[in-house]
Amino acid sequence: LMQQWGPNALTSIGHSVSRDLLRWRRIKNALSAGNTTNGTQECYDGSVSFVTGKDGMPVPMLMIDGGCGKFSGGNISCMESLGNGSTGGVTAWPEHPHTDPLLLRWKRAGPMVFLGCNMASGPSPIFEGAHGKHELIAIYGEAEGRFEATDDTLKHWRL
Repeated sequence: LMQQWGPNALTSIGHSVSRDLLRWRRIKNALSAGNTTNGTQECYDGSVSFVTGKDGMPVPMLMIDGGCGKFSGGNISCMESLGNGSTGGVTAWPEHPHTDPLLLRWKRAGPMVFLGCNMASGPSPIFEGAHGKHELIAIYGEAEGRFEATDDTLKHWRL
């Protein structure tokens, strides 16, 4: 179970496991909020998706709009990170999805590029759209916007 977890003012991606879905045990956060080595703060919220890996097996991944509005230098937000209006958020992938049953080790990648993003936030889980492309829905102004991945890395998206 992945959940937004905020033991302090910054949100982390918490991680819990259960053998019977009745009793749960918290384990190490998948992504922990806090200060980075370059002095910025990181906090995370977003969604968990299952996508097809290179071996054809489903792999969990986190699509995170992170940075507490402070992730990058700039003044136009995108997926809640400040930048040039098209960069923001990160993905995280388990380092060993098929041999680490508790998914204890995660690797971040980003920032992602969202063409047409300007002020979008809250990415949904990724789904396969009508044309076989990966898509997601995000808050976009007073409505929702649909973004489509432009490559298989899931790092580049367009409105």
